[in-house]
This record gives sequence, structure tokens and C-alpha cells, in this order.
Amino acid sequence: AVGAEGIAYVGFLTGRFEQASRDMDESIRLAMNIGSTRRGLVYAFRMIDYLCELGRADAAKAVLDRWVTGYGDIPTRLGQLRILISEGDISSVDIALQRIRMDDSWLLWMKALEIDYVDIQALTMIKEENFSGAVDLLEKAPKTGMYGGRRDYLRGYASFENGGAEQAAVFFEQARSRLHSLEFPYHSDPVLYVQSVFFLAETAIARGESE
Repeated sequence: AVGAEGIAYVGFLTGRFEQASRDMDESIRLAMNIGSTRRGLVYAFRMIDYLCELGRADAAKAVLDRWVTGYGDIPTRLGQLRILISEGDISSVDIALQRIRMDDSWLLWMKALEIDYVDIQALTMIKEENFSGAVDLLEKAPKTGMYGGRRDYLRGYASFENGGAEQAAVFFEQARSRLHSLEFPYHSDPVLYVQSVFFLAETAIARGESE
């Protein structure tokens, strides 16, 4: 299961999305078959996240239906939450976030599935084009190694869209450094890594550094 997820990581990193999706699906299947349910669900949520980042909400829904819905209401709704953000259904997202704040069991599930509440909040604000709010939220969030690279990317993206190319470049460079992990097993986000490199170029263009 770990090996198959590593192969999928390389596939997503190099743009072989269809093959990477099949490899990720295989890693979930292998984990579930040996009774490692938590690992299988973590892989499923990583896959949902990658697909949403790529704008493939329908494919993410298929992963949710195939691997997550059988494990209860909370993990199913958490998977739906990421897809709702991708689709721009912010009113439904706000209702879910309010419920999460009122029920510790949701936060325990998020921790087990390696889902960052601040990440979800920031993604929601970015989808609403509240870029200054997202930057402020991420700057005040507690520092954490597990989610550092993703938060750097989101800070960079929100700063860039808010007109702060110089500051955005710093965050994208930090994201690029943190997310490009070559240590096996991989725990970073291959899609956001590539996007951080792309936006580093965008910030350079915005600063007049055409080369």
C-alpha cells in the first residue's frame, strides 16, 4: 500500500494524472484489504484533495462514494466538504464549518484523517475571493510542520491574488522547498508543489523579472 501510494505520488508530480489515480486507488485497496482502515482513508482523502486541486470534482466524488461512504456520516461529510469548496458551494461549507466547531468528534476525525481545519477555512475564503482574510487567518494560525507546506502555498496564492507579489514569492519559495520531499514514504502534496513552481514564475513576471 505504501509503495503504491509512492508510485501515485510520482505520477501526480509528473502530470500522469490518470495512471496516478489508478495507482492511488490501488494503494487504498491494498490498505483496506489488510485491515489498515485509517491508512486507507488517509490515502482516499489525499486523492480527493489532489483531484479537487486539479478541478476534477466528479472524479473526487467517485473516490468518496467508492472508499469513504461506508465508514460513517462524519468522514463522508468531511469528504463532501472538500468537494463543496471546489464547486464553490460556500453556504453549505459555512454550515459544515459551524457544525465542526460545535462538535469535538469532527475535529478528532479531522486529526485522524490528517485534515487541517485552518486549511479548510483558508480554502473557503480564497474561493470567496476574500484574499486578505485568508492571509490574515494563515498568519495567525499556529505553526505546524505537518501542514506547513500547504499553508505556505495558500498564503502565497492569497497574497498574490491580493496584489502582494513580493510577499507571495517568499511563501511560494517556502512551499516549493517544503513540498518537494524525496524521502520515502512521501507526505507532501505533489499537485501544490508543481503549482507553487508555476506561481513562482507568475510572481517573477509581476515583478518585471521576465527571464
